[in-house]
Amino acid sequence: MIGGSRGLIGSIAALGFDEDYTFELLTYRKIENWNKDRDVDNKSIMEADSIFFPRVVANYDYFKNKPLILSHGRDPVFYGLRGTDPEILIKEMNTINAKEELDFFMIFKTNQMTDSHLKIFRD
Repeated sequence: MIGGSRGLIGSIAALGFDEDYTFELLTYRKIENWNKDRDVDNKSIMEADSIFFPRVVANYDYFKNKPLILSHGRDPVFYGLRGTDPEILIKEMNTINAKEELDFFMIFKTNQMTDSHLKIFRD
């Protein structure tokens, strides 16, 4: 196997996927910040929600008053944004105030939040 089976299998499966989809924009940290806590201005996340909703989703938990976009591990991902339009995700990223300089970002086509993978098969 090349680097583990989950990513490889998922990538191959995505090549043939032709149903409903969304996009995820992942921002990446500079290597010197990988082991540091993540910090982002929560008000800027809520501002992005007010500007771009409903084309962006699952950014902030308003009941628990905490961001949902932050990665939790000691890894290179700073935060991820989900939505229906890659151009809107880039605008949203530029609205959010991360409290460190980001290295780069990537946008992925996904089936997150589509329920496309849930199928009921009956005889």
